[in-house]
Amino acid sequence: MNWEQRNVIFAPYRSYWRDMRKMCTLELLSSAKICSFKAMRREEIGLLIEFIQNAACDRVAVDLTTKITSLNVDMSCRMVFGKRYSDKEFDERGFKAVIQEVLHLAAIPNLGDFIPFIAPLDL
Repeated sequence: MNWEQRNVIFAPYRSYWRDMRKMCTLELLSSAKICSFKAMRREEIGLLIEFIQNAACDRVAVDLTTKITSLNVDMSCRMVFGKRYSDKEFDERGFKAVIQEVLHLAAIPNLGDFIPFIAPLDL
């Protein structure tokens, strides 16, 4: 799939990039937008703390890396989709597993973004 570098990170500095940056700043990253999710963030962190407290009472070890990753996925889903998803609602792998895979694939650099002439190979 060729997006012709139509994103904020790899787009050349032209009017399109300036428009995308302006839209992200005004619509996605504004302080009003971030503050609008304050209650949701508190609720999700409260659920994490409750889970950790219950695990401590039961003397069960907790993998904090997994729990914090799950917290990030939960908060992202609530911000983007407006609701909390359970693992059973998506497919047999679970919603969180699919989202984590997407985030992992999005974070992997694509050589075609750095070397445009090999982009058609879709490495």
